[in-house]
Amino acid sequence: ESEIKDEVFLETINSILSTGEVPGLFTKDEMMAMTADLQQDFLRDRPGQEDTPDNLKQYFTDCVRDNLHIMLCMSPLNPKFPLRAHKFPSLVSSPTVDWFLPWPEDALVSVARGVIHDFPLECTPETKVALMSHMGMVHKMATDVCDEYHRSMRRQVYQ
Repeated sequence: ESEIKDEVFLETINSILSTGEVPGLFTKDEMMAMTADLQQDFLRDRPGQEDTPDNLKQYFTDCVRDNLHIMLCMSPLNPKFPLRAHKFPSLVSSPTVDWFLPWPEDALVSVARGVIHDFPLECTPETKVALMSHMGMVHKMATDVCDEYHRSMRRQVYQ
């Protein structure tokens, strides 16, 4: 996330996630050359469809979308995160979110604190602190229950 120097990069990623293509990435000649190379695969994979330039281009886009994997790491605590999520909705709605390691409860409470600290709530400061702690604790409890379910039922649950 700290490597994002220009938000045009996020616009490109958003386009890839939402449509599978980047407008203007290839010239018409380049696209025709690539789709011509895919013609035999197209005819094999999509029998009954005509090998028109539009169908070949869609086949190319589908192949890219099915085989392209993107890893983008962003922190919800970054003040730019909500703005970027609003400007580039596919960054949040299209990908699969992976938590690679379990988070300790104090880290979860820290995230809750970062989100709620300046959020106006009609409550006492003590209640607000308790809410932040509660949010981290509930997330940790949910993770623990998912782990217990996996151990006993041999079925993975993703939260």
